[in-house]
Amino acid sequence: MAWNTETDELIKKLWADGRSASQIGAEIGVSRNAIIGRVHRLGLSGRSVPAKQSRNEDDARLEQEVTRLFKEAKFKIISGATFRRMTGDIVVEHPLLGRKRRYAIEFVAQATDKQINERAARFENYVRQSKRPFAEFDEFWLVTDKFTGDIDYTMPHIPRQFRAFDLEGLKAVLAQDRPPKQKPTDRTARTKIGRSIEKNEKEIDLAIAGLLLQLDDKLTGLRNERPNSDDAIKSRDARISDYERMRAELEHIREMMTQFKTGMVKEVKVVQSVNTFADGIKSWWKTNHAAICTRTFDLGLFASSVAICSLAGASGNLAAAVSAALVGGKSVAGALKGIGKKIID
Repeated sequence: MAWNTETDELIKKLWADGRSASQIGAEIGVSRNAIIGRVHRLGLSGRSVPAKQSRNEDDARLEQEVTRLFKEAKFKIISGATFRRMTGDIVVEHPLLGRKRRYAIEFVAQATDKQINERAARFENYVRQSKRPFAEFDEFWLVTDKFTGDIDYTMPHIPRQFRAFDLEGLKAVLAQDRPPKQKPTDRTARTKIGRSIEKNEKEIDLAIAGLLLQLDDKLTGLRNERPNSDDAIKSRDARISDYERMRAELEHIREMMTQFKTGMVKEVKVVQSVNTFADGIKSWWKTNHAAICTRTFDLGLFASSVAICSLAGASGNLAAAVSAALVGGKSVAGALKGIGKKIID
């Protein structure tokens, strides 16, 4: 934030009016911590009017309560951070489906819907203007005591990585990340997929880890693209949607494998996760096989996904068709173009 005379005068006025640091930050477009630092530099700290003191106490209470909720949910509290025009009062970290995810958290006491939507618009600008907006965190969460009305999440400017919660909403989300304890179940595999998981667990986990890294890199690149036509934007968004779905399904397979290994879920759960991924790959190929064959990354993604399905015992005739198509020294692209939709018939 580039401070200037205009913003300093506005801070002085709002501070004198008894507004809290969070409220001033929401008005100007910076974090509560940034306002607190500026207030000290301007020599405005130390006000003692009871109403103003009450608002500061509200800010402190909100921060303490939110921090407590995250700690109880086994989130690691890292630090505050600044991400070029966006700031977080704290950053928290938590493993989700086998991967550590980071959340930048900003506190805004008694925020209005208008303020939250303004923050969402500013977050969208941050994403557009940053080369790697999600290199240091995965989502940006704004937490307030409470707000009235509904945030319009259908508005085009609100990215999916921006979320706003009141305390009750935050408690509900954190409760979802703490599933009830389950008794160990019989782990003896009875299906082809279950037996394949037991036999090839390490190979599957390694293959999924490699594919997730490739997907993360590709998603970062696509999110940084700035298409110059509606058709190009639509094409980019469709690819992002496909890759995000694949990524989520792969992470779910890893999670189900781990829980099946420890007896925490029944075999049917891991079978469902593998079949969901395999069906998704088949559908992706059937719908987009012509475009896939023109993109090196997509060809590699498809081949790697087929390999994972084969290791997990869910490829059916998929792996056989791909292997047969490659016989004779043909290139991957040439071989797959030749079989087209027949690969999933």
